Amino acid sequence: MTKKFMLFMALLCVCCFASAVDYLTFTAEVDNSSFYPELKAYVEENTEFAENPPSIQYSLDGGVTWTDFQFPKDEPVVLAKKGDKALLRGQNPWGISPEFQHYVQFVMTGSIAASGNVQTLVDTTGELQVARSFEYLFMDCTSLTKAPDLPATVLIENCYYAMFSGCTNLTQAPEVLPATQAVFGSYNRMFEGCTSLTKSPELFASPGSEDCDDSYSNMFKGCTNLSEITVHFTEWPDSYDWVKGVAPTGTFICPKELPEEYGLKRIPEGWALETGELTGLDDLSSVGFTFWTEDHSIFVRGAVGRIEVYDLNGKLLRSAEGRENETVRFVLPGKGTYVVKTETKSVKIMN
Repeated sequence: MTKKFMLFMALLCVCCFASAVDYLTFTAEVDNSSFYPELKAYVEENTEFAENPPSIQYSLDGGVTWTDFQFPKDEPVVLAKKGDKALLRGQNPWGISPEFQHYVQFVMTGSIAASGNVQTLVDTTGELQVARSFEYLFMDCTSLTKAPDLPATVLIENCYYAMFSGCTNLTQAPEVLPATQAVFGSYNRMFEGCTSLTKSPELFASPGSEDCDDSYSNMFKGCTNLSEITVHFTEWPDSYDWVKGVAPTGTFICPKELPEEYGLKRIPEGWALETGELTGLDDLSSVGFTFWTEDHSIFVRGAVGRIEVYDLNGKLLRSAEGRENETVRFVLPGKGTYVVKTETKSVKIMN
């Protein structure tokens, strides 16, 4: 009896830990959808990359058991029924594509919606805040309909280069890209050719130096149905063709401080301009911090000191220490209304 009880408690602990981590998740939208990651490009010429590929695992039972993918190419994981899910994780602190010309790319069939935190591919806890080498990750995945969360607050060169390029059935991008400092090539070609996309993520990354050249180049090039773009930066990055080929009419939402300029690397010609208070983000300048929500998470930026999240019954759900100019993410148990308290103010937020 004691051994059975210990085994039960061990399994219970595993399940509780898995439920606490917001793993990258693939959900089948039609029967017999499938996926697998593959080493691509010049693998044959890079023996070290081929012999020491990234570590990526998947689970089909909610995180109780995990299976390693075998590289350079494994058998597809089949999601037999609509609604079946696969969780993914990895421990790759230098990224799953550590070299720009040698990378990992998912191959998919059927129809798959991604969700959860893509950072669990490089850090099994999902807590790493640096975007580590996701270039080409879903490129040409015409079966992908929804992008996962990209919560990293720090970018590196080319980190999201062509990440969703050619995903012609992608209808939902991440709600927000919260990083505030652009770097070279970070969003270059990120959604190029995503012809089903109608709305951009909310974009915060501002140019701060010459190192951020090309940060937005080609980002939405060829997104023929894109008709709404929201930005929070107040100066234009030195990028080209970022809106070439978008819908002929649409709405561009930005701070009033951003210079009103039109063209292929500015506001699309023929679009309406909205400035001032931004849709989807509450700028709480009066309380000294900013927040936004995405899926089952609340993001808080600019609050210094202890931050606490309560439900409406007054139960403490989450807490963390905030620092100036840093973003804290709170993963919540579900949709609802919550109270965020800092050392000086409290705000009610609907997620």
